Amino acid sequence: MNLLQLAPGGHLGRFIIWSADAFSKLDALYGTTRKPSALKVDYHLPTSVITQTDIHRIINSDEIQSVVRPAKAKATKRPYTQHKNPLKNFGVLVRLNPYAQTTRRHELMKSGPLSKIVKKKSVKVAPGKDKKVVPKDKKVAPKPARTLKKKDIKKMNKKFVESLKSE
Repeated sequence: MNLLQLAPGGHLGRFIIWSADAFSKLDALYGTTRKPSALKVDYHLPTSVITQTDIHRIINSDEIQSVVRPAKAKATKRPYTQHKNPLKNFGVLVRLNPYAQTTRRHELMKSGPLSKIVKKKSVKVAPGKDKKVVPKDKKVAPKPARTLKKKDIKKMNKKFVESLKSE
């Protein structure tokens, strides 16, 4: 034997030479399959569960094959399918996220032709007063939304319950 057979490439790397004393120390350290370890407490080498290691011979034996159900026919798969972008293809987006249809519907209701009618109805002007015309260069910032307090929420709940009772 030469170095290239023992350590391919001529690099020693993980090349280890074991001596007979080292093997006897291994038996003392880990024990054998018949006797426990002398140096470790309650350590036993794991024993193999199967006595016959030729798995292919076991599987292909007549005893096993008579009990096993027959193999199913392989399902043929399409070799390649086009990937579809859910951001561009709404049908694919709905398959991935069914709630996307509801959100899209709400967006359309807010921005569609009905939203203009709702906005016109929501703007109320007191009788006898004209709307203030603001020039385009001087736009007024909208007022911040009012935060609801507990008493406001209680009033709203009370009105809701009363409306249910009246129906």
